Amino acid sequence: MSLEGWQIGPYYLERLLKRGGMGEVYLALNIESGEQVAFKVSNESASTQPDQERFEEEDFLFRREAMAISSLNHEHVLRLLDFDERTVDGKTFTYIVMPYCQNGSFADWLRRHPAPLSLHAVAHIIGQAAEALQYAHDHQIIHRDVKPSNFLIVENPERPNRPDLLLSDFGIAKMSSSVATTSTFPRGSTAYMAPEHWEGHPSPATDQYALAMMAYELLVGLLPFQGPPGQIMHQHFFSQARPPSTLNPQVPAAIDAIIQRGMEKNPGDRYPSISAFARAFRQALPRVPGKPGATATGQRRPALGQRADITAQRKEQRRELLERKKTLARRTQLERHPTRREASTDSFVDLPEEPVAIPEPRPLALQKSPP
Repeated sequence: MSLEGWQIGPYYLERLLKRGGMGEVYLALNIESGEQVAFKVSNESASTQPDQERFEEEDFLFRREAMAISSLNHEHVLRLLDFDERTVDGKTFTYIVMPYCQNGSFADWLRRHPAPLSLHAVAHIIGQAAEALQYAHDHQIIHRDVKPSNFLIVENPERPNRPDLLLSDFGIAKMSSSVATTSTFPRGSTAYMAPEHWEGHPSPATDQYALAMMAYELLVGLLPFQGPPGQIMHQHFFSQARPPSTLNPQVPAAIDAIIQRGMEKNPGDRYPSISAFARAFRQALPRVPGKPGATATGQRRPALGQRADITAQRKEQRRELLERKKTLARRTQLERHPTRREASTDSFVDLPEEPVAIPEPRPLALQKSPP
């Protein structure tokens, strides 16, 4: 049943945005603040559900999503604005209120900007996704459903090819303090699920596997494993993905190796953290031609020997300043005691009458590494 036109609490539900297994998402108006929000409401009360056990499972997951989001406060995680339960016309609704992102999901963005994306763009996306997921892991939350449609975006007109991400949809997230759900079948998205996820033993490395799958998809335009769900599950366990470079020649071998490690079958063979995976990806980007030490993200890496050069230059600057200070101190002392000036030896040089100006330190000249 559509809830368009209903008012639940202070929220007037304008139109349906998305319908899923655990509920529906509406564009709503907060009549108190005048703000447009995303209003996610659980399925209707248990009395209207033909499958009581399934309803209880979905209601549990819905409430757990609210718990997960409420514990997180990060620039790349979608914020929780409100969470409550209201009864309207004898029906009880549990709802979550979040900011409305008019640009839609990252999956929507990919339909407008099809992959493969540039290495620069992929590094940007993977970096922001990893930041949000690492923050969740640090708070003992495993997302378990990392994929493009579970990131909302904020587009930047100055960087049209690099949207900013907001991690969302924590409905099946696993929290260390939570109890098991009633379902025995693992929830998630088949195309991105790690082997241990299928076995019901997710860990933070499970999210890394899914993010590596997503990176592969962004680099070549398709996922590494194709076919019906059963075949895809078998491939997750027993098949090695083709290196991305075989489908996109612009992908260097170093990136191939990083993606492969992120998709290792054994969680212990992956990177120690999802942030380490993203950092390795960024560091493996090829240098920009004509800019030694700069990567495709425009960031400079310190060249070999550059730190020693900087240290030597700073020592030289300090030595020159010290010599000038000694000269100034000697001049001042001679002015105060003229007799000392008369008795000075040839090792002392008469100083000019005008004050000596101490020049500003010279700027450091960074040594460029040979190409």
